Amino acid sequence: MNYSTIKKTAIAASLVAALGYTEVQAQTPTVFGGRSQYRTWSIGLQGGITTPNVIIGGQNAFGQKVGYFQNKVGEYYGLTIRKQFSHLFGLELEGNRGKIKTYNHDLAGAELGSGGGSGFGTTLTPTDDAKSAVTSVNWAASLNGVFQLGTIDFLRRENAVNFYAKVGLGAFAFNPVQYSGSNFDGTVVYNNKGNWGEEIFGDREKVGDRDYRLGMYVPVGVGAKFKLF
Repeated sequence: MNYSTIKKTAIAASLVAALGYTEVQAQTPTVFGGRSQYRTWSIGLQGGITTPNVIIGGQNAFGQKVGYFQNKVGEYYGLTIRKQFSHLFGLELEGNRGKIKTYNHDLAGAELGSGGGSGFGTTLTPTDDAKSAVTSVNWAASLNGVFQLGTIDFLRRENAVNFYAKVGLGAFAFNPVQYSGSNFDGTVVYNNKGNWGEEIFGDREKVGDRDYRLGMYVPVGVGAKFKLF
């Protein structure tokens, strides 16, 4: 190899190194630029089923024992709007509506003995008492504090799955209807629709001109959030 060949090889190597250096320098590193890089508002749709069963068992309003998975389920759906103030905490406005159904399958056709049904020591037959009920929730609204518990893909800028817990305070409007049949049919035993309501100020006398009763509730829950797109 003569001097001319060595010179040409050295020049070619220098050009390749210079091009590679220029390409590396052209890449702009991505750094954390604050909350402005992230979306802090989110809107969610939710839906599910309701059941009056609880983990600890208990009794229903008819004095009958409640068995697991004996009640029929009702539909429940709603909308949430959330503002995230940090990676750990956010505020959420939640609105829902739906129905809650209850009846006791095992005892619906049996005669209620002493102390059953009304709870005053009288003996009632199934035709004299309600055997099923449907509570219609016209609307339910609450303001919740949402706490982020963690994620399974924390190395990515946008997480696909997040786990959270929330607690809040809300109000809802509802109306329960009781039926003599065990399948939410038969004679309507109780329905106070159109007769709810009382004055807000003063002595809070009964007005009786509303279809739904107002109440308060404390929503508590845990869940998982998935990024769809």
